[in-house]
Amino acid sequence: MAADKLRHVYREAREISGLERAPVLSLSSIGSVSTYLLPRVLQEFVSGPNGYHLSFHLHHSYEAYRHVESGMTDLAIISDDMFFRETVTTPLFREPFVLACGAAWNGAGPVSPKELDPRREVRLSWNPEFDIWHGRWFDAAASPIVCLDQMSLMEEFLTGENFAVVPLTVARRLRRGEIRVFPLRDGPEDRMIYSVTRPASPRREMMAHFLSLLRRELSGIDGVEPFLGPLP
Repeated sequence: MAADKLRHVYREAREISGLERAPVLSLSSIGSVSTYLLPRVLQEFVSGPNGYHLSFHLHHSYEAYRHVESGMTDLAIISDDMFFRETVTTPLFREPFVLACGAAWNGAGPVSPKELDPRREVRLSWNPEFDIWHGRWFDAAASPIVCLDQMSLMEEFLTGENFAVVPLTVARRLRRGEIRVFPLRDGPEDRMIYSVTRPASPRREMMAHFLSLLRRELSGIDGVEPFLGPLP
């Protein structure tokens, strides 16, 4: 019995040791990309023949830059382009914003911001350019029905005549039938998404593989413009 326990402990120790030696990519992303675009990409990354493992974290753009610069994260996907001395920022893709609204909303697209009641808005702050556009079209005195910074809650509020202005990659994964999607007239400036890495990262091969899977996913989405230049 004692010998069996020893063999079991020995096998567990070997398995743990093997996991520690496995190639691990430390990846972070903003919530909208991780929730609505990355699930299939992440699954493909860890289930492929390369034996890659993944450590994933949810970070806002500024936080992601700090983690990449410090070496805690290998690759980050962000929406707010910043300058940090020890990082490289590379455009990944560009996408338009569209209107997502509850099933009771009775408009038809393309929709102008003039047609929208700001008191029915599910408000999210996507990037500084979006906030500038929002301030130009919506009365600051009219409070939205809810302000959110968590993607997972948005769909719960898109009922009745409520609406949200969202990136295309988000809209395409919303519940069809319960949420309607329309193009926008005079909408926000297209959203740019970037990758952030460190120069000469030792995990460049893993990063290149992950980004190739992401770009393949993007190539199948009408309306999204992937940037297919050299990998960072």
